[in-house]
Amino acid sequence: MIRELRFLDAAIQDLQEIADYYGQEREGLGLEFLSLVNDYMKIIRSTPERFEKIRPQIRRATMKNFSYQIFFRVRSHFVKIVAVHHNHRDSAGFRSRWAKE
Repeated sequence: MIRELRFLDAAIQDLQEIADYYGQEREGLGLEFLSLVNDYMKIIRSTPERFEKIRPQIRRATMKNFSYQIFFRVRSHFVKIVAVHHNHRDSAGFRSRWAKE
């Protein structure tokens, strides 16, 4: 079953900030990052259960080639992206998002 994707506003902001950062590091790198995110979103939409469950109803997709994780909540007909976070940063700052919807 392919589910609709929904995003917390903060998750959209995460993606914009990360893509902007990579775009400043090297021309085209921000677009490469967003292309990989798009690939992961396709998988998350179709088979979210393949990713690690880290809390009740919260799963994490760890991106290859970029040190980021996509955190999402699975619902019956949609998946909500709650955060995109660097692997080596403290996650305390975005954990409050998990309860928001």
